[in-house]
Amino acid sequence: MFQRKTLFVIGAGASYEVGIPVGIKLAKMISETLSITRDDSADSPGQRILASIYDKWPAGRNVYQQAAGAISRGVRLANSIDDYLDQHSTDEPIQRVGKAAIVRAILNTEQSSDFKYDFANARNTLIDIDNIENTWFVKFFRMLATGVNVVSVKSILNNVAFIVFNYDRCLEFFLVQALQLSYGIGANDALEIVSRCSILHPYGVVAPLFPLDNGLPFGGQGLYEYDYAKYSDNVQIFTEPAKTDNTLFHIHEYMKAAEQIIFLGFGFHNRNLDLLRPVEKMPMKDILGTILGQSPNSIEIVKSKLLRMIDGDQMVAKMRMDLSDMECKDFFDYHQRALPE
Repeated sequence: MFQRKTLFVIGAGASYEVGIPVGIKLAKMISETLSITRDDSADSPGQRILASIYDKWPAGRNVYQQAAGAISRGVRLANSIDDYLDQHSTDEPIQRVGKAAIVRAILNTEQSSDFKYDFANARNTLIDIDNIENTWFVKFFRMLATGVNVVSVKSILNNVAFIVFNYDRCLEFFLVQALQLSYGIGANDALEIVSRCSILHPYGVVAPLFPLDNGLPFGGQGLYEYDYAKYSDNVQIFTEPAKTDNTLFHIHEYMKAAEQIIFLGFGFHNRNLDLLRPVEKMPMKDILGTILGQSPNSIEIVKSKLLRMIDGDQMVAKMRMDLSDMECKDFFDYHQRALPE
């Protein structure tokens, strides 16, 4: 169990470890889905997306077909679908089609992820740990569960909080599954524990994972096609303002209250760093994390930006700042003794 209040800031690289495509790969998937021809049947994925959009936002003939074609052709030249939608932020049809396509892509990638969940028999099955044993999810949970027995399991997440910059529900899904497997508790008890955890998605999430009566199960239900336009309201790109007045407040409260902040698979883009930066500078705290594939100069630039969030009147030279060029799974091996203490 974590002894200090620990905030995990989670980016796309963290979900990539379980097979969720990100950036250019996700853009390519969406491009292929929206490559719609006249010969496509009404049941094709792209046509399903357009049908749901026309039902919600009626428009003239071919309005959304043209938007789908533009996205399909252009998104491959962007770093991500979010970047492409930002480039076309004033084009309402492109925004609607793009966000609905994001919803479908995320649900499908959840289903094809390395969790290898039996979606057809969801109520009577749990994930197979063999498929994800060498990921940060399992290594994190082993660290989290150390010293926590079944009597005190309800407090297992008390000292951790999460700011998740992804649309998927991998974290919540894994925690619910892991609690059942590790402690032999029922699904409802596991859901209750996770639902009380501080987990914030600044850019939304495709749909709530729970409660199940108004949420969507992880990965959807088999090959069922959903009303993607309906759920696209839950998605916003990184340049859009927060959807609720409380979002920024909670982000900044999480940042200030943490005694250590852990960045996992986070890209450290300026807009995301601006979102995290509290209005008032934070007390001194340890900041650790991964920054895969970046040059030493880039790492130093990121460190300086993070240091500017710390109260300069404190002895910041004594704080621990360690951003490592490694994958999330290796990070937990490297810091296995220091993180929980």
